[in-house]
Amino acid sequence: MPMPLDPPDRGAVARRDAGLRRVSRLTRWLLAGSLALTAAFSAIAARGFPGSSGDQATSSTAADQSSQTSASDSDQSGEDTATTLQSPSSTPSASAGSGAVTSGGS
Repeated sequence: MPMPLDPPDRGAVARRDAGLRRVSRLTRWLLAGSLALTAAFSAIAARGFPGSSGDQATSSTAADQSSQTSASDSDQSGEDTATTLQSPSSTPSASAGSGAVTSGGS
């Protein structure tokens, strides 16, 4: 027959509960602090690395379209100012090599 357990010490239970509350509070503060630091680093990175906004992208797209229109107009007039891509003279083929690569070997 199992022996009955002693009743828990009320002081020990109170200390445990207080410690758990402290750890929970610390965890919440650390989470809030890490979110704040993430937001701060994101703002610093956004200022440090230039990009384009939606307004600038729209205006540059319009400028690209107008330059394409003027380029096609100049092509029709006989002036070829832009270089175009040309297809290769022969299609690519597989080589006879083994495909093995030696890095750093001499």
